[in-house]
Amino acid sequence: MPLTKAEIESIIEVIDSHSLALTYEALGPRVLTEEELTKLKARGLIRDSVRHLTADPAALGQLIALIPSSRAMRLTYDQVLQATKKLTKTAVEKEAINYASDHAGEYIRGLRDRMVRDSRSEIIRRGMSAQRAVQEGVKQAISDRKTISELKTTLFSILDDRERDWHRVAHTEMNTALQHGTYREIRSASDEGEDQLVYKLPNPDACPHCKRLYLEADGMTPKKFRLKDLADSNFGRRAADWQPTIGSVHPYCACTLLVIPEGYDFEKMNTAKEKFEFEDNTYNVGEIIPDETYSRFSSEEKDKTKNTAILTFKESEDE
Repeated sequence: MPLTKAEIESIIEVIDSHSLALTYEALGPRVLTEEELTKLKARGLIRDSVRHLTADPAALGQLIALIPSSRAMRLTYDQVLQATKKLTKTAVEKEAINYASDHAGEYIRGLRDRMVRDSRSEIIRRGMSAQRAVQEGVKQAISDRKTISELKTTLFSILDDRERDWHRVAHTEMNTALQHGTYREIRSASDEGEDQLVYKLPNPDACPHCKRLYLEADGMTPKKFRLKDLADSNFGRRAADWQPTIGSVHPYCACTLLVIPEGYDFEKMNTAKEKFEFEDNTYNVGEIIPDETYSRFSSEEKDKTKNTAILTFKESEDE
């Protein structure tokens, strides 16, 4: 038989409470009302040991800007956590983290509301459909067991869709917080402040929008920006009007903010795109190949290389 109103509300309550708990664990208590916090405490859904969706990535962004990438690659996860705990946060940085939390909270609250609304609508729709079928005498076509099974399958489908939404929001907001942390550390450490030269590095599989925004026409050389040239976000803009941003350009964006030290610029060089040997030398992936050596390569060896824009120090003509 179809679920009763009380049973429907009981299911909705479980969905709503656990969605609130996820919001709390991701962003902390500031994005919830006192009533919502009381509700979570009463149901025993507040845990003490949780990670913060925006504060931890923001601290990690600071750390990335502070230490050489070669050293960062050797740090263990526990060492990273310990290092981020030692970072001091100014009033401005705390406010930035609060802003990131509020920003992510708006998305997560919207997802929670849609999840509750869609679940209630689907439960009622399935229940009414089953009830009409019974009333029409098609008992053999839809039994109680089948009604419950269909309802469960549909709910799982709804929650699976929402889970993908949660993943999208978590990925996007964490990357945005990470890049903002890097931005603040670069600005703070640089004598140039907002005029410091930086670039955004897209992944090799980046979308056409990010490649358009962050790469030159050759598709490999990063564009150079000053910190002040980067927009806070592209919220409210059409894709055609998207601008270079501090954080994520779009959902699932993974472009990384990096500094251009004084005296450095991009130079196109030949690098190995796969491991190979030539004249008793082994070239590993990404290794720079001197022009003189490259000139002796056969077409087969050249096929194992690619042209790459490398950030290198440029000596001034006066030196």
